Amino acid sequence: MKNGPMYLMRGTPNLTIAAVVALFTLAAPLGSETKLIRKLPVSPDAEFITFLIVSPDASKVAYAARKGAKWALFANDERIAGGFDELRFPTFSPDSSRVVYAVKIGKRWSVMVNDAQLSPDLDDEPLPVFSPDSSKVAYQAKQGGKHFIMVNKSKVSPEFKDAVYPVFRPDNCKVAYGAGSASGMSIMVGNTKFSADFDAAIFPAFNSDGTRVAYAAANGKRFFIMVNNVKVSPDFDFVARPTFSPDGRKVAYMAVSNKRWVIMVNAEKISPYLEDVGYPTFSPDGSTVLYKGQERGKWYVMTNARRISEPFDEVEVQWERFRATGEILYAAYNRNQTEMLLLSVKP
Repeated sequence: MKNGPMYLMRGTPNLTIAAVVALFTLAAPLGSETKLIRKLPVSPDAEFITFLIVSPDASKVAYAARKGAKWALFANDERIAGGFDELRFPTFSPDSSRVVYAVKIGKRWSVMVNDAQLSPDLDDEPLPVFSPDSSKVAYQAKQGGKHFIMVNKSKVSPEFKDAVYPVFRPDNCKVAYGAGSASGMSIMVGNTKFSADFDAAIFPAFNSDGTRVAYAAANGKRFFIMVNNVKVSPDFDFVARPTFSPDGRKVAYMAVSNKRWVIMVNAEKISPYLEDVGYPTFSPDGSTVLYKGQERGKWYVMTNARRISEPFDEVEVQWERFRATGEILYAAYNRNQTEMLLLSVKP
């Protein structure tokens, strides 16, 4: 399953930035208390923006911006790097000091960290991720028809028919990923085969101590979640992005049924069916799942089944901060704004 459905790695839709700031209320519905932390200017060079992200320390909001046919990366209103034909999936390091992202120039892809190229030139999109200690970057690589995993500048896996969605173990040492062969697709941890073969095996995720691995798997057209090779979910049209609760007993994930998205925890539906959803994250006590949900073209911050924000053309929640402290922090904007808003909300 080559790279999985790419919309699951999506950021925000392309949005026009007008010259006039629109005024709107910050009062969140359903009894929530919303606080404006700061306003962040959007670069005047940004005709379109996408892939909005918030740093873990809440000091920066980064985004990809297009002017004409070229893309650039901005953090707040500072241009970090540019001149790319495509720019996708920026991610802050856990220590908030750097941004990793994938770029394309001509027919070649590469991994960038801030303004420096990290990877060799590649034949396909690399989907990079930081290690928990911020010292390493793992990414999928394709060169000359060969697929493998790289960490920083080194090849760390055998060659496969496909090698996708790497993620670091919490000790920063090994990387799990989906690997395809003639017999099917499986989850690898380092160079050791972890799972059986499936028609698809993607999106591996570790629990906090690295002893459990969740992943999405498929046989035929039906997808489900596995934890340490035991099925823990019903079958769906698609599932993605499993994440463990702090105690490792529950797994939240995104699922699709009849073209509608839903957030699940193990076999329990905790959200309404929605047009689209963002990645789920547990609160420190495991009782609440934070995510963004879309309905009628507008995005909301949501906890379990509740909307806790006003509707926006785009929002992006800060997952790491919520997971660590329970604080709900998000960036938001509407199409006719020249400023983004950094907000916190107390449900």
